[in-house]
Amino acid sequence: MTNKKKNNNRRASSNGSKRPGANQRAVSSNNKQKKQPSRNTQAKLVVHVSKCAQDYARCLMNPFDGPLACIPDYPALHSRRVRVFSRGVVGTSGTTGIGFITLSPLRGLYSDGPMGVFTTSAYAGTTIDVNSATAGVDQYFSNADYTSAQYGSAADQVQGRVVAAGLRIKYRGTELNRGGTIYALTEPTHDNLNGSTISALAGQADCKKFAVNGQWTNLYYKPFSAGENQFGTTSSTSTNDTAAFTNYMVFMIQAPTPTTACEFEFEAYEVAEYTGRNVRGTQPSHFDPTGFAAVHAVAASSNSRLPSQGNSDHKEKSFLQEIEKYLLEGISWVGNTIGGVVRTAQTIGGALAAFM
Repeated sequence: MTNKKKNNNRRASSNGSKRPGANQRAVSSNNKQKKQPSRNTQAKLVVHVSKCAQDYARCLMNPFDGPLACIPDYPALHSRRVRVFSRGVVGTSGTTGIGFITLSPLRGLYSDGPMGVFTTSAYAGTTIDVNSATAGVDQYFSNADYTSAQYGSAADQVQGRVVAAGLRIKYRGTELNRGGTIYALTEPTHDNLNGSTISALAGQADCKKFAVNGQWTNLYYKPFSAGENQFGTTSSTSTNDTAAFTNYMVFMIQAPTPTTACEFEFEAYEVAEYTGRNVRGTQPSHFDPTGFAAVHAVAASSNSRLPSQGNSDHKEKSFLQEIEKYLLEGISWVGNTIGGVVRTAQTIGGALAAFM
């Protein structure tokens, strides 16, 4: 073979090897283009619940040892948040087997108004009777730092509101006498339960029945109207029920027999928020209208608000999950997220306000 033919063969071989390489690069480039996600596939909705709204939600579900939260509503003020409580023993009647304990959260804001009433074994009735003049009916009071005289609308007085409240009872008798049924109700419209019978309570959808055991049985407060989230100025130390301070949270207990006098520990807890020029130890409150609205919407409709047995801390996580779902499905949003980072996110109301 001549040198000329050898050189031609080498050039042909070299040219042939380049062509497949170029094709491979083109195919690889096309594959890369196909693998690049579009802008739409990168976008996803991210639900974020602010820390103040989370604390408020957890506080509602666990007022006993949850966060000391404020109500993240307008206006954002300097306020003091404290946990007040009362403990004691409630008993069932030794003649009818019926007992009860109530809670009026507003009265827990000051120390000299009855936070609620409860029965002892000397009670002979079968209905809720909040008049402490009745035999076997006694009162309990919160350990708040302020009295009703310090509470009011004057510039040098204290104003307060209920952030969260809860009432719980636990059987403390012998195993021989353990039995009966607990009826638990937070009246959803905060109506007066004075004079109610067990059958009247059991007829309400929100009433729950529990067997008597060694666990805590819990009741939870939830706000009913916008006015209940405002700082109040009215107090009452009445020994009987009044229209403004109804006992709408109640346990009624039915012992296993009419003559079995059973005893239960009780704990009434409340997270209170105070403001006023003479209130010490204040800190800034928060304003999160979207988170506040979501917490209230879920609290009004979720089963999390209903009475339960056991420790309350397990309810915090499930309640937060319900709020996140509500924000995702029940709130109108403007905006999107790219690559998991929030670019724009505001409610429809906020968007309209920005253009007005």
